[in-house]
Amino acid sequence: MPLSLNENYFYLSQNHQPSQEERPLRTFSAPGPCRLKEHICNIEYLEEKTSLNGAMMTDTIKPSLAYTIICDDVRQEAGGKISLMGLFENIYATSFPVLHPRLALMSEWSEGRGEFSVTTKLLSPDRKTVLRETSSKISLRDTVNKHRDISVHLNVELKAPGTYWIEHYLDNEMISSLPLQVIHVKEQSFH
Repeated sequence: MPLSLNENYFYLSQNHQPSQEERPLRTFSAPGPCRLKEHICNIEYLEEKTSLNGAMMTDTIKPSLAYTIICDDVRQEAGGKISLMGLFENIYATSFPVLHPRLALMSEWSEGRGEFSVTTKLLSPDRKTVLRETSSKISLRDTVNKHRDISVHLNVELKAPGTYWIEHYLDNEMISSLPLQVIHVKEQSFH
């Protein structure tokens, strides 16, 4: 299972709908200054499909991207439930450049069968500069299974207001491009 951890982000690749017997659990704790709580990941393995003569079947079906949610944090709770905190569509800042402390993305892939490479990129307004990128391999054993990719990016520097882009690639083919507005606002007084 792809799982990487560094000072900029942690990445959790998660497949869903295994039976109780198929739910091996792996836990990890994030070391260092990011101070993340312990997260648990359910892992689902791709079963080999064989035909009547024992040869491997190659009936791969590309999955579709069902949705992407942008929020402050994603947590997996006891019992496998996922909690999303601070959903948003825009980022507001009073000055630039600004450091956005935490940006989480959760994307769900469904209606596919096989193994695929998934890449998610956060691009600056010029659509050329990659601010963050995560990659993983996903496995869907049948079209009823779903796969959720969760990435949490820490300390994302946004140099100027504008439209930033979240792009999703499946086997190096762009599947979607989602705008993220970064808006300059005047300082507001709070009372």
